[in-house]
Amino acid sequence: MEDKTAPQLVDELIKITTWQAKAKKRKAAIEIELIKRKFPKKKQGSNKLRENEIVYTLTCAMDKKVDESALEAVLEKLPEGSKDRLFNYTPKLVAAGYKEFPEHLRKIIDQALIITPKKDALKIEIHTE
Repeated sequence: MEDKTAPQLVDELIKITTWQAKAKKRKAAIEIELIKRKFPKKKQGSNKLRENEIVYTLTCAMDKKVDESALEAVLEKLPEGSKDRLFNYTPKLVAAGYKEFPEHLRKIIDQALIITPKKDALKIEIHTE
């Protein structure tokens, strides 16, 4: 790759990115069509269909999120201790609040955090006049 110039690499990256976007859309369309054809009566959980050498496996899951505005009323109707058995309360850092603290206090807060780097993101813009 060292023999290519930066503009050549950018051009190649644009072509690949364009191809990926088209491929992703086409892949999704094919998956939707296969699900319609092969699993017209799909059920929650694992659905499996074998046709000759092809095995189709469709996993259907339901995402269950907590409606916090309804939670207290529901918990009143359940046996005591249900809240701890049904719901996890995980502390999550509020980035905006963290940034408001002065540096010396952030160093203290950092002792309770696991800090790992995220994937670098490169944005390339081509400006034509």
